[in-house]
Amino acid sequence: MNKSLTVAMCGLLCVLLLTRAGARASNDLHSIAGNYVEDVPIGVACVDSIRFVVYEPEPDSFRYFVVSDDFVKLKGYKGYTNLGVLLNDEAEILDVWIVSSGDTRRIVNKIKHSGMLQQFRSASKGKQIKHVTGATITSNTICKTIESMLPILNSKIDEMRDFSIGIRDIQK
Repeated sequence: MNKSLTVAMCGLLCVLLLTRAGARASNDLHSIAGNYVEDVPIGVACVDSIRFVVYEPEPDSFRYFVVSDDFVKLKGYKGYTNLGVLLNDEAEILDVWIVSSGDTRRIVNKIKHSGMLQQFRSASKGKQIKHVTGATITSNTICKTIESMLPILNSKIDEMRDFSIGIRDIQK
């Protein structure tokens, strides 16, 4: 069986599975992504329990929205913080958002408005992330969460791209 047919079949299987038992979780992820990413998604997929919303802003150029809860749950000052991360098909971070947090609203707002999350973008790669004064524990937790996610995403990015091609090809 050739690779493109295999990928298309895997993409179809993934779509079918997501429309069954995992539909609620996929719809939730799709809905969450819609709050942050303005592009129109081409689908939702899953690779080894990593759920992601797929975007194709340009032909053969994919972007993926994932949530940190699928990778790691680290407690901040008072609770867990779930991040939304948008990456390109080279596993480079394009944007990061706080989707939900059990920490105090004041701390979360301080981080959201500090510019800290923008430091994770691939354009800032290699620079030291500056934590937010007065929100050090939660800032540190966010950094550790991203650090935990990146190796996993790097190792799965080729599979994510293959599934994305399959989803796109099925829609044509």
